[in-house]
Amino acid sequence: MKRIFSTAMCTFLCIFMAPLLCKSKRPKVGDLAPNFTLKNENENKIALKDFHGKNLVAIMFYPSANSHFCRKQIGSVVEGYDKLKEKNIVVIGISYNTPEINQEFVEKNNVAFSLLYDVNKEVTKAYGTYSWWFGWILPSRKTFLIDQNGIIVKVIRKVDVNKHAQQIIDGFNFK
Repeated sequence: MKRIFSTAMCTFLCIFMAPLLCKSKRPKVGDLAPNFTLKNENENKIALKDFHGKNLVAIMFYPSANSHFCRKQIGSVVEGYDKLKEKNIVVIGISYNTPEINQEFVEKNNVAFSLLYDVNKEVTKAYGTYSWWFGWILPSRKTFLIDQNGIIVKVIRKVDVNKHAQQIIDGFNFK
């Protein structure tokens, strides 16, 4: 009986309490965006601070490049990429994918922006773009829009995978 109670208690803690105990402060509009340095599909380091003073940045968190909805989301951004570039918006995709998966996806889908990999989940945690499922950290689909000073100006929580490029442009208040 003690063993069953002990197992049930451990399960409860892992499933329900871990998210509360490990929850990081989620950045919000008006906050300085957490800086990061991650590698892209070509193993080149990309740092958020490299864009300060130069570009608007859309950091697009997505679960997995090869899933149906991620292909649609990234495809939407690829289709609208010229419009984003005209408006000086740099797009950075972040997922848990390996560089090999990202490289294959970039080549297969003509992706013109960097897909970074966050296998240690540090950036995902810093931005609070994850959910918990039975003790596992799963990536969430969110996009953070960051101005040239590194300030978060909008968080797109309900990503329209079919019109995401336009969501990004609208989020920066371009018409």
